[in-house]
Amino acid sequence: MTVQPSLPLTADAGGFVEQLAAQSASFDAVLVAEMPGGAVTLSPLAMAVLLKRRGIEAIVQVSGRDRNRLALQSDLLGMGALGIANLLVDMRPVTRASLLQNADARLVTDLDGAALLAMALRMRDEASFTSGARIKTPPALYTGALLSLAGRVDLKALNGAQFIVTEPVHDVRAFAATLAAFQSEQPAFLQARPLLVSLPLLTAAGGAQPAAIEQLASSIEALRTLDSIRGFNIVVESVEALPLLGQSVGGFIRGTRPMSS
Repeated sequence: MTVQPSLPLTADAGGFVEQLAAQSASFDAVLVAEMPGGAVTLSPLAMAVLLKRRGIEAIVQVSGRDRNRLALQSDLLGMGALGIANLLVDMRPVTRASLLQNADARLVTDLDGAALLAMALRMRDEASFTSGARIKTPPALYTGALLSLAGRVDLKALNGAQFIVTEPVHDVRAFAATLAAFQSEQPAFLQARPLLVSLPLLTAAGGAQPAAIEQLASSIEALRTLDSIRGFNIVVESVEALPLLGQSVGGFIRGTRPMSS
């Protein structure tokens, strides 16, 4: 089980990290998303460092939407220097529609998801930058891919992905049908790669709504027995929802099969 909280809009994240640390027994890692919806948040790499200091595993999401290859390679090298291995590459198309909160920002289109994943693998496996310059000590990365299983999936581009995370699933029945169709067409793909299904937990100002918790538990119950699913990534709007999340579904999720890194 991983959790994906909305990152704080502040340079002082101490209280946020402590709230996560207090509930860390109810999840295995924190997925740190990169500026979802085009909203400026605390740097995912900075948050991963703060989490690491508190003994919390972090998964750093990166996208080619906001930076060019120079900045991205610098960050991946930084991950290696900081001992942060879990990298999740956003494979979804880079579009202006994803810049909801900063629609007038320049859209960076230097690398799409496939090129970004290939670049990370080149840095890790070939100790080389895209320029051809050599890396003395390459970053040790456990590479994943964030994507939608609906529609056409470029399996060649995903060959180097070691785990898969879905975009948030709102219609469980439709997703189950999509997953079944994908497995029918590509039976070996998910056997070699752990699949985490992202599920949203809608919250109110005072924390998680009971109905939202019930809906989340119902979604997990419907999906957890599917053979290819190894776990769930719970997208929460507020860290205040984590205590109730852990009490209600934390142990329930533990029945799923573990990932292996």
